[in-house]
Amino acid sequence: MRDRKAKRIGLAIVGAGRVGLFRGEVAARHPQVDWIGIAEIKPERAKLVAEKVGADFVTSDYRELLKRKEVTAVIISTDEHLHVDPILAAAEQGHSLMIEKPLATDLGDSARVMKAIEATGVDAVVGYTQRFRRRWLAAKEKVQSGQLGDVTLVSSRAFMNRLVAIDNYKRTDHPEKISPMVISGTHALDIVMWMMEAKTPVEIYARSIDKALGPEWKGIDATSGVITFSDGSIYQATISWALPVVWPGAVYSLDVGIVGTEGVLTIDDTHRDIVLATSKAQAEGYNPDTSRRVDFMGAILRETWLWASCADRCGTRPSSGSTASHWVCRHNTPPRRRLTIG
Repeated sequence: MRDRKAKRIGLAIVGAGRVGLFRGEVAARHPQVDWIGIAEIKPERAKLVAEKVGADFVTSDYRELLKRKEVTAVIISTDEHLHVDPILAAAEQGHSLMIEKPLATDLGDSARVMKAIEATGVDAVVGYTQRFRRRWLAAKEKVQSGQLGDVTLVSSRAFMNRLVAIDNYKRTDHPEKISPMVISGTHALDIVMWMMEAKTPVEIYARSIDKALGPEWKGIDATSGVITFSDGSIYQATISWALPVVWPGAVYSLDVGIVGTEGVLTIDDTHRDIVLATSKAQAEGYNPDTSRRVDFMGAILRETWLWASCADRCGTRPSSGSTASHWVCRHNTPPRRRLTIG
């Protein structure tokens, strides 16, 4: 079969923060990307990122950017609670979309976004980077090939220090829409549901606690919940992003166990295989803190590259679609009640 000639990509990056910069730097090296535009409300940040990625156009108004004739694909990398409007605007223009997780922080907004994506027929994926890492791809293959038999129980535990949580609460006027499960726990939930995709969830029960972050930030410390599937199998998920600042894991520190009728699989993704201890302060991307002296060091590049390669056509990829992300939002919200799925 003759190879189809690859189409050019005019890339719009909406939100030039930490993730927008990284995605832009990776995409700028992709051979199909021949134009990059940036929408960023902070002028100094916009200038910095534009210089680093070699942007062709810079504006503070994402609507102006998305209407440019050069644009064919869009990365949505604003703050989590600001995803909805630029997604809707990009879908209206018919652009392929890569959306940083989550799809939305509100269930109603998530449904509205899904409806718009389905109505316009645009290709939309959500940045669940874990799916591109070797350990999770290997785990997926073992589950899918039946090495564990019928999966009956899955557990996940994610720990993070509170720097990420505080950074998120600082950036929103609606802390009630920000929770550890919606913002960070969504990674564990997505990876497990990806492995359990042959099963149908029917009930969720979850509880949250707010003793550490509640008084000052009106935020949630931790959430723990149980998802029951139609065949009786269960998934227990726990995340806390309220650990002390001195806890080495500023990023995800995740343990997953998968039990089946014929086997068991455990995945240690805590990053404790490389531990740095130093007399110098360890700054991390969200909110550097001089009291940190120990750090866990441990695929986002491959995800961006593959999305850019697929931006002009729909194909098989490990990146999560928008439907899966809406499922994640639906079953993360709210975190304090039982939900029967019907």
